[in-house]
Amino acid sequence: MKLPWPFTGLLLVGLSLGLVACSSAPIRFHTLVPPPDKSSTAGNRERIVVESVSVPPQVNRTELVVREEASGLVILESDWWGASLPEEIRSALTARLDGPSTQNPTRAWVTITRFDTLPGRGAWLEADYRLNARQSTDTTTICRFRHQSNAGDSITSLVLAHQENLDALAQEIAQGASRLEQRQTGCP
Repeated sequence: MKLPWPFTGLLLVGLSLGLVACSSAPIRFHTLVPPPDKSSTAGNRERIVVESVSVPPQVNRTELVVREEASGLVILESDWWGASLPEEIRSALTARLDGPSTQNPTRAWVTITRFDTLPGRGAWLEADYRLNARQSTDTTTICRFRHQSNAGDSITSLVLAHQENLDALAQEIAQGASRLEQRQTGCP
């Protein structure tokens, strides 16, 4: 059955408007890797290789996850990490801990135990990290890290707060590696 022209025209306009209304917001990608001018905290220190990073399952997604009030989590469907969250964190730490190459670099394994994002309040990072000194596989240090950075309501502000937290973690890992190289015990 063929519809008369006015009905066909209205039908096409209605379908077009329906498709436009159903389109989703564009996806914005965010990174925890610092810009090149802020990357390395190495100075004269030798390179530290970040072997692996693990994160809690609640935030182990490509989309950003933020806390809503005391018990809610919201997945931000249009705000994504540039890579999986563990890989973003590993890349961010690697950029900050990169230094001159060495045959046997100190190695780090990082387990993130808290990666909270609260709009208008800040970002929380808690982690356990293990370091193996380059001169011996028997020289190991295991430490705990906690840091919180304030942030505004914007996603950019929250991502920058997480970058600050990772700066602090990288500095502590570098201090721990330095202590380990000097055969000192304990965490920084």
